[in-house]
Amino acid sequence: MPLSRSIFVIPLILFGLNAIISEVIGGWTKKYTSPAAWTMGLPDMRGKVAIVTGANAGIGYITALELAKAGAHVVVASRSSAKGQEAVRKIKEATTTSETEANVQFIPLDLSSFRSIENFAKQFQALGKDLHLLVLNAGIMKSPGRQWVGQELFYGFGTTSEGFENHIGINHIGHAYLTNLLMSNLKDTSAKQPQDDGSRYGVRIISVSSLAEMGAPESGMLFEDWMPADGAMPESYEDGRMYGQSKLANCMYAAKLAEVLEGTGVSVYSLHPGVIASKLGDDLGAEMSRQAAEQGIVAEVVSKIFGSCFASTMMDVPTGALTQIHLATAETASLVNGGFYHPIGKHATPSHPMSGDENLKEKLWVETQKAIEMGRLKWM
Repeated sequence: MPLSRSIFVIPLILFGLNAIISEVIGGWTKKYTSPAAWTMGLPDMRGKVAIVTGANAGIGYITALELAKAGAHVVVASRSSAKGQEAVRKIKEATTTSETEANVQFIPLDLSSFRSIENFAKQFQALGKDLHLLVLNAGIMKSPGRQWVGQELFYGFGTTSEGFENHIGINHIGHAYLTNLLMSNLKDTSAKQPQDDGSRYGVRIISVSSLAEMGAPESGMLFEDWMPADGAMPESYEDGRMYGQSKLANCMYAAKLAEVLEGTGVSVYSLHPGVIASKLGDDLGAEMSRQAAEQGIVAEVVSKIFGSCFASTMMDVPTGALTQIHLATAETASLVNGGFYHPIGKHATPSHPMSGDENLKEKLWVETQKAIEMGRLKWM
C-alpha cells in the first residue's frame, strides 16, 4: 500500500470518530430533523444583497435558495457557468410567485485564478449594489492529480494559476483575495445601515471551515508549503494535511479579520457545517474499507463497524446548511463576532491546539497578504 494513503486513512478515522462522538453528544441529527420547518422563521431579507460562493450545489445551493426565499438578492458564484445558471434557474423556479420574482443571478468565479476573482469583483461592483452578506462557502477537498478511488475521484497534488497548492490556494487565499476586493462594498454598505442596537441585522462575512481543521500540521501552518518550488509536488506532500491546514486557516483568518474590522459594523464568523452525506464521503469510505481488507480480517471488521456508525451520524445537505444560514440571519446580539460555530448554530472552539495562538493568527494574516501580493504580481 502506498505510504501516503496509509498516512491519510489514520487521521480520517480519527476525524470520523470525533464527528461521531460530537454528533451523539450534541444530538445534531436528532434535534434538527426538519430543515424546511426550521428555515420558515428566517427574517425578511428584502433589500439585502448576498454573494454565496460555490452556490451551484450542496450546502451553498441550499443557503442561496433559503436567502432568496427570504427575499434577498442572491448572487450565485461558481466556477461552472452551466451549473451556476442551472442553480439560478432552480432557485427562481422554487421562489418566484405570481406576486414576486426572485432576485437571483449568476456571476462566474474560479477561486483558483486571481484573474477570475478580479473579474468577478468588477462584474459585481458594476451592478452598483450594496453588499450585506459574503458567504465564503466554496472549496475543494480534492485536487487534480493522481487517481485514488474509482474512475471519477482524483485526490492528489495540484496548483492554482498563481502557483499556490490547490487546497490552500482555493479554500483560503482565493477567498481572502475576494474579500479584500469586496471590502469597500461591505464597509460602504455598513455605513449606510441604521445604528445596529444588536437586535437586528448587520453586514457579515461567513467563512465555511470544517472539523477537519484538526488535521492541520502540529505547528498549525506550514507556510513554506503554500507555493511549491517550480510547481512540483514536494516529497513530504500530504493532501489531507493540506486540506486540514486550509480549513484551520479559514477559522483563524476569520477571527483575525473580525479584529481588523472592529468598529466598521462588518462582523465575521466561521463554522463547521457538520459531517454531510455526499458522494465524496462514499468514495472515501470505499477506499478505507479496501485498505482495511488488505490489513486483515480484524481491521476489516473494525472498518465496517466504524463505517456503519459514521454513516448513521451524517447529515443530509439541507441540514448541513443550517449553521451558515443561522449565521447569515440571526440577530447580531446573539452571535459572537469572530466566533467559530458548530451545528447547529452553536458557538464552539476549533479543535486544533494552535487555533487560539495569537502569534500564529498574526503571522497567518501577514503571510496571507504577502501571498495575495505575490499572486497579483504574477500578472503584472
